Amino acid sequence: MKSSIKIFEIFGISVKLHISFLMFILFLFALLVFSYGFIAGIVSIFMFFILFSIVVLHELSHSLVAIEFGFKVRSITLLPLGGAADVEMDENPKAELLMAFAGPLFNILFAWICLVLLIFLTPNWAHYLNIFGANFSLDIFGFLGWLIWMNFMLAAFNLLPAFPMDGGRVLRAFLALFMDYLKATKISLFIAKILFVLMIIVGLFQTMNGWTLNGIMLVFIAMFLLVAGGNEVKFTEAREKFKGMKNREIAVQLQEIDGNLTVRDVINLSSFTYSRHPFFIVTMNGKTEGVIKINDLTNKRTSRKISYDAPVYEVMRKDVAFIEADDLVTKSFGKILSADLCVVEENGIVTGYITRDRIIKRIEH
Repeated sequence: MKSSIKIFEIFGISVKLHISFLMFILFLFALLVFSYGFIAGIVSIFMFFILFSIVVLHELSHSLVAIEFGFKVRSITLLPLGGAADVEMDENPKAELLMAFAGPLFNILFAWICLVLLIFLTPNWAHYLNIFGANFSLDIFGFLGWLIWMNFMLAAFNLLPAFPMDGGRVLRAFLALFMDYLKATKISLFIAKILFVLMIIVGLFQTMNGWTLNGIMLVFIAMFLLVAGGNEVKFTEAREKFKGMKNREIAVQLQEIDGNLTVRDVINLSSFTYSRHPFFIVTMNGKTEGVIKINDLTNKRTSRKISYDAPVYEVMRKDVAFIEADDLVTKSFGKILSADLCVVEENGIVTGYITRDRIIKRIEH
């Protein structure tokens, strides 16, 4: 996902922070400091990071089930309202059903583990489950009580039968066992719209009755999820247009150049071939190392950010996605849409490329 920062990797899966997540953290901190003081802001941000550590484990549960089914999980990205696992998978209702349920199941099991631990540690465990009580204290026992409630609430919220929540995906996967994926997605989104409109009404009611912050947050969450659900329908409609097609069928020929060529050499070469080759694949000793986008190269040269005599391997882009020529376009869809350029390979040999813009143009026509 663009505009994301990788923070670590686990089981071969990159865990990233989206820039909007960092902006939300700063906004939340400023709001809490202004409302309740600096200490309250620090404590709340700490609790927020604990909460999102749980979200990472929630998304990891989805991902491990996906890996068990043989699907590739590229990354987990943390967003202001949760996380998103980037999974390269075909339409598989059974797999999606189990994957969607795995996240809430983790939260339920983790909540029960915390509850058993709390009961074992203190005979007064029931007191610490009342996290909204006036006498609640956030010591080690109170922290366990908070974890129990947060995990149960996360599980309950995620199991709402409203797309794109996990519950909506469970519903979509169940319906897809009896009908096509697109129809199942539209039904799930219709149910989601009803629930999210109700959330907006409740949020507006809270705002008008003094619960301003809670109301605004509820409206914001509902609107965000409505947009996300609508995007999922568009994504599913787009997949339908490429159903059964392989990557080689829509790939554009890609010309290779040696990484030892200079920027001047490539610009001169592009003046003859640009209409057909806006990209060049860069190879070193027969191995693909990166890609040159001619527009980027000429813009950097015009602004004097690079020298005419610089070798291509020093200025090429290395963050290029690779897909197999024999794979279905629908399987590679997520990777194609998230990358600026996907290089198509067959038996280790580059045969062409596919861009996000090319996919979008095919969808629009």
